[in-house]
Amino acid sequence: MVKAVQSPLPLPSYKHEIPVPEALLKKAHNFGVGKGAIYAAFQRGLRVPQDLVILGIGDLKGSKEMVPAFTTIHFPAEEIGGLAGREMCGLIAQSEGLKTMGQLVRRKCQIRLAERATCLPVRRPRSSDL
Repeated sequence: MVKAVQSPLPLPSYKHEIPVPEALLKKAHNFGVGKGAIYAAFQRGLRVPQDLVILGIGDLKGSKEMVPAFTTIHFPAEEIGGLAGREMCGLIAQSEGLKTMGQLVRRKCQIRLAERATCLPVRRPRSSDL
């Protein structure tokens, strides 16, 4: 839950001085940046997601429980780790006496959008739009 607290320093008002972005994309690491972006938007009178869309990558624990719930791109971290581990074991088994490092290996994993409250609903194209 985002808790509103008074900043010890006055926040500058940029609402009319510089353009407000339509969206922010945040990489997975922690929720500090996402919570800070939501807090800063509310402090400036912006509505999330009507005025500013905030989207995270990684779907970390707690993203559903934030207020507003944090929209993220979910990727299967355990599956990716398993694929990487199996690939490394295969390379080690094959490499006795051979130099195989530097090979590029690509695998596809399913990602999905975890639609929540910081992003407007995805508009699916109708056949008449195509």
